[in-house]
Amino acid sequence: MKHWKVTLFCAIALSVPVAAFAINLEVPFGTKGYATDLVDYIVTLYQFLISAIGIIAAVMIMISGLRWAAAAGNAEQIGVAKEGVTNALIGLILALTSYTILNALNPSLTTLTLDEVSGLAFSSAAGTGNCTAMTSGPCTVENLKTLGFGDAEAEMAAGICAAESGGNPTLPSGVDICQPGGEVVSFGLFQFNLTAHKMTDPSTGATLDCPSAFDGGPYTFSDHTCTVNNATLYAQCIAAAQDPTTNINAARALSSGGTKWGHWGANSKCGYPS
Repeated sequence: MKHWKVTLFCAIALSVPVAAFAINLEVPFGTKGYATDLVDYIVTLYQFLISAIGIIAAVMIMISGLRWAAAAGNAEQIGVAKEGVTNALIGLILALTSYTILNALNPSLTTLTLDEVSGLAFSSAAGTGNCTAMTSGPCTVENLKTLGFGDAEAEMAAGICAAESGGNPTLPSGVDICQPGGEVVSFGLFQFNLTAHKMTDPSTGATLDCPSAFDGGPYTFSDHTCTVNNATLYAQCIAAAQDPTTNINAARALSSGGTKWGHWGANSKCGYPS
């Protein structure tokens, strides 16, 4: 069986989960039709590949069977057909028993987990990507001082604002998006995550319970499952988050006056106290 090494390699390669970088599926498949996180994506891909191996093996066996039937007693052709059937069966068995094989070699190979990122409610993908303080707009150091930040704290707040939104008060996040509904969850200067934080209505001063506008949530790095259940409240929360003064005041409160920036993903670049 001169091709058994190739068959063995292909079967093992296809049966071992590989790293994937896209979470939103271009072609929906699986029981849900979408992946909620990287682990879910890889598991769904693994299941798809195992199914594909079964189909390919069945086709190979049928083709080899037809070659055997058409061999008309030719020993060489019968040998080729037998080899094809054998290789297909070996590949199929390896694919179907891959979990058992990997678990026997090293149980950790069959366990795929990603640590939860606790407290992460923001993203910096929509901002400038750097922490240089804004020199214009509502997130300048001077304007932040007038809204209650101290000198050093205003410098840090201006840097976080730049990295999160580029100083754009109405900016919706390009990455914080509910699945499967597709609703954006983070808005404004400091990219507040509405599935995790209440906002203050700038017109009435009333507290808006923004998380209650969603089913599921809160949206996190590893769990994107949420959908809007109250469109009116969702719209009110967006308007509040896009109000510059409201957003800045909320950031000042959450950051303990600008002294703790660990809630913001952009702080991984800025390195401010958390």
